[in-house]
Parts: sequence; C-alpha cells; structure tokens
Amino acid sequence: MEGINKTLDEAIRAEDIEEVRSVLKFFSKIKNARDAANSNTQGLKDFLAREIERLDNALKEAIKREEDSVKSQEAIEQKIEENKAKAEWLNKFIAELNTILEV
Repeated sequence: MEGINKTLDEAIRAEDIEEVRSVLKFFSKIKNARDAANSNTQGLKDFLAREIERLDNALKEAIKREEDSVKSQEAIEQKIEENKAKAEWLNKFIAELNTILEV
C-alpha cells in the first residue's frame, strides 16, 4: 500500500507541478502582453508628441507668413497713398503750369 501511496503522491505532485507551470506560463503571457501594451503606449505617446510638434511648427510658420503678408500689404497701401499724394501734387503743378503758359 505504501508503494501505491508513494506513486499516488508523486502523481499528485507531478500534476501540481504541471498546474503551477501552467499558471506561471499564463502569468508570463500576461506580463508580456502588459509590457507590449506599455511599449505600444510609449510609442504612441512619442508619435503624438512628434506630430504635435510638427503641427505647432507648421502653425507658427503659417502665422509668420500671414504677419509678413499683412506687413507687406500695409507697406503697399502706404506706398499707394504716398503715390496718390505725389500724383495729386503733380496734377496741381501741371494745372498751375498750364495756367502760367496760357497767359
């Protein structure tokens, strides 16, 4: 009977050991999945940070171009006003010169 009990004990221990190994494999898979998720999360965070930085730079560049355009537009409008004043002065000068020449 002792031999049967010993064999039975060994079988139970072997079964327990196999069950423990199975549980350890399961936990190992969970850990691997968690590590992969963390790695993917960090990769996603890095990607989003790069994209936000790229968009931020693009917006800054667009704002700068718009500001430069507005400055150019203001400079053009100022030149137009100056040229209108010069044209008005020339027209008056020509009118006075014509008056003088008619006499």
